[in-house]
Amino acid sequence: MSSAVLNNTLIMNTVSSIYESEESLDNRSLYEMVASKLGVSLSDFQAPVGKSQTVRNLMTRKIRWAQQTLKIKGLLEQKSRGVWELLKTNKKDEYLHATIDGKMIIALSTDLGVSICADSRTVFASGVIDEPIHLTLTSSPYPIQKPRAYGGESDMNAWLDMMMKTLEPIVERLAKGGSIVINLSNDVFLKGLPARSLYLEYFTIACWEKLGLYLMERGVWNSNKYPSPTQWACVKRYHAKSSYEPVLWFCNDPLACPADNRRILEEHSESHRQFVESGGMKYEYQHGDGAYRKRVGEFSKLGSGRIPNNSFYIPNNCLSGREVNQYAKALGLPVHSAKMPESLANRFVRHLTEEGQVVLDHYSGTGTTPEACELTGRRWFAIERVWEYVRQSFRRFDIHNIDYWVNPAFLAAQNEF
Repeated sequence: MSSAVLNNTLIMNTVSSIYESEESLDNRSLYEMVASKLGVSLSDFQAPVGKSQTVRNLMTRKIRWAQQTLKIKGLLEQKSRGVWELLKTNKKDEYLHATIDGKMIIALSTDLGVSICADSRTVFASGVIDEPIHLTLTSSPYPIQKPRAYGGESDMNAWLDMMMKTLEPIVERLAKGGSIVINLSNDVFLKGLPARSLYLEYFTIACWEKLGLYLMERGVWNSNKYPSPTQWACVKRYHAKSSYEPVLWFCNDPLACPADNRRILEEHSESHRQFVESGGMKYEYQHGDGAYRKRVGEFSKLGSGRIPNNSFYIPNNCLSGREVNQYAKALGLPVHSAKMPESLANRFVRHLTEEGQVVLDHYSGTGTTPEACELTGRRWFAIERVWEYVRQSFRRFDIHNIDYWVNPAFLAAQNEF
């Protein structure tokens, strides 16, 4: 049992973030989600307490303490016996300052890129970005029933309309062979039903019919995300828990795309190395009615690496993300509840672009994509309309000792939006 995860602040922040992103929760579901998010098992926290040495669960006690604290502060309301939800009047978006339409301010710049606090449509209407974009990599708001603090649309048609209007000017600036990669959610359900929305399918078709984008790949990002969908997997047991998020890759000219999987080769397994060193295939083999043949001596030369799968595991938190959280708390800023891990951004930046090419993230959040670009030598533009998220993104550059310039006007602009 790790005592570190029983830290009051850590438990409180975890409980708060779960209530912020989920519908009404019963206590059992809350316990399971907290444990999953912290990467621990509830059973590991059984211990004798008090004079009587009665066995209690120390983790669930801490979670109930956090829950009671939120109740006392008037941040939770009871929906039914044992079921609570975050009061809508206390959502964190009340403490976020987003730029109004038409307003734009440069926040930060490095030798490789620029961070802009604005709505992306304002930026593209201004003509500030006047060079071809080779990759747009982002995680957009999902069309979930209860949008996150950073915004979004819950209605699928409204969400599709928002996405098309946002992407249209970006597609116009794409280089020949340019790509758009968007991380979306597999956990969007029809209201009140254990049936998934078809928004991914409609979005994919709209990208082809309205934007002329080819679907190159449906990537499967497996992570250590907490159990979901809560209502249909944890409360009412219809579904197995969802373990992945789709990452859709589109391109305007597939044969001109600079993608190269040799830039993201993985290390060979030890068993494969031993197989190659032993001389590879020792006999001829065929299967699938002769469609697949293996000849003597094949696999006797070790290549430069293993081609990665389109289904991959990357944890949904990372060192730089945790550093950003700590930095935000030190500044008294709301923590972004759905940051992309740097390894995910790094993978697509290296795969789909060459050094020196231009990468855009128009829902940049706390700046994961710019961080990946700085580490891989790509130029970048980051656009984010929430002042608090842009401000805490500065920490990513400090972590890697990257020189940057901060616009004093941005620092003074928080309350002007």
